[in-house]
Amino acid sequence: MKTDELVALLSTNPEPVDRGLVVRTLLVALGAGSILALGITIFG
Repeated sequence: MKTDELVALLSTNPEPVDRGLVVRTLLVALGAGSILALGITIFG
């Protein structure tokens, strides 16, 4: 697949991104990482 074909494929029928989903995903990742880091610090 060439670059022009990829750009054409990605630009056809774009769907809007649910911003709430992106924020929730980042918050879950941040929370899980914080808990893991705290656990490693305490028990490591």
